[in-house]
Amino acid sequence: MIIDALQTTLIQFFVLLGPGLMLAYLMNLVSGSVELKAYQVLGRRGYLWGFGWLGTMVHELGHAVMCVLFGHKIHKIVLFNPDPNSAALGFVEHSHNPKNIYHIIGNFFIGIGPIILGTLVIYTISLLLLPESFNTYAANLKITHEILLGWDSVKEFGWDAYEVFQRFLSDSLTTEALSNWKIYIFCYALFCIGSSMKLSSSDIKSAVHGFLVMAGLFFLINLALIYWDLSSKVGELFSYGDYLSAFYLTMLFALVLNILVLISLSVIQSVKSLLR
Repeated sequence: MIIDALQTTLIQFFVLLGPGLMLAYLMNLVSGSVELKAYQVLGRRGYLWGFGWLGTMVHELGHAVMCVLFGHKIHKIVLFNPDPNSAALGFVEHSHNPKNIYHIIGNFFIGIGPIILGTLVIYTISLLLLPESFNTYAANLKITHEILLGWDSVKEFGWDAYEVFQRFLSDSLTTEALSNWKIYIFCYALFCIGSSMKLSSSDIKSAVHGFLVMAGLFFLINLALIYWDLSSKVGELFSYGDYLSAFYLTMLFALVLNILVLISLSVIQSVKSLLR
């Protein structure tokens, strides 16, 4: 019974949170690389005051919004104030009741808050400024639990996603689109926000703590359902992951755009090296 509950919990987390955690991990890596490359190309001061200010503010607001949603008490917020003596650019001081499970689980979402909010902001700006909405292209592209539980379906989804992004980018980068000032505002916002969607070691530590408590709670619920012969109810949870499909696609959208920014910075750095 314990083994069954453990297996069920692992599958649930893979279906419900697996895509989001994988995309968050990749986003953290890419955003960190973008920031590092921006420092090398623009210099730390030039990057921070030219671009980093906006990304840092969205980053800290991501923490703050999740604090509010999960009942944490916010003591102080500094959205952007670079410390010359450290790498700190801003912070959110908050506290919670260590005996409140909801508060503890909230640590997971507070920790990854910058990625959640940053993704939503990039997507919202794309709706407002790009000539064609990504949602229009991805209308039939969904990440469902059936897809996640089959390797062949995952590969098929990957190719479908590749074709969707290819069409979206080719249509968004036409001569007509590039003559519109909105595309440059979008690129600026993408660079600012995308380069600041990385997590600090304290963010990750807090998120892991909340994740483990949440996983433990799921395990106990599954154990109780199996004990009372209500395991059929467990399967219903899988379908709830389908409602997260739109958000996961948004994360994928932001990740691809950040990779393009990283490639662009790498090209600029190479050109600068050749001209020296």
